Amino acid sequence: MSDELYKKIADRYGFTVPDDYRYLESRGLFNINTPSHASEFYKPGSYLWLNEMEWLPPVEMVKFEFPSYCLPGFLPFAFTGGGDYWCWQVPDRNEGDSRVVLCHHDSEFATVYAPNFRTALFRQAIDFAREQSDSSDIDASAFLGRWAVDLEGIFPALWCEHLRHLAAATHRGILASNIEQTEISGPQLDTKVRWMSSTA
Repeated sequence: MSDELYKKIADRYGFTVPDDYRYLESRGLFNINTPSHASEFYKPGSYLWLNEMEWLPPVEMVKFEFPSYCLPGFLPFAFTGGGDYWCWQVPDRNEGDSRVVLCHHDSEFATVYAPNFRTALFRQAIDFAREQSDSSDIDASAFLGRWAVDLEGIFPALWCEHLRHLAAATHRGILASNIEQTEISGPQLDTKVRWMSSTA
């Protein structure tokens, strides 16, 4: 059934959903029946909880409609709790990776977050490790260890090793920042791209 949905997405957007997304979706990691607290998703193989990515399954991508003042060329795959959208910016030609941008609901400009989907997930994990406080009711070590398992199929071995080191670390902030500086790069990272009409 997913192959048919992916074909509909390709027909509509002129864009092929990346293999990394398809792999994780095929394992059921984007399926959730009812909203739940993050602590219910420590176990590998359960819903792939990330701090600021709530997943859109392919069936919702097919029928998704942005407001009319949004520009074409953006395919949402997740959203934030604040109503912003994680999107692939559809390339002019369907060649190679498509970068991931965060489309802010209250701004005409999106932020370039990662050069591809797998790097966006890794950056989410690293940002989470850096920003998670000891006072949180979320077990950061459990999530970092879980991601090292579930994302092994799309991450380089070194990235999974970084996640395991972060899971075992007492103070993660500096270590996470160093990992981000050495492992995450891409053209125009953190720059702005217009995703709404200037007359919106």
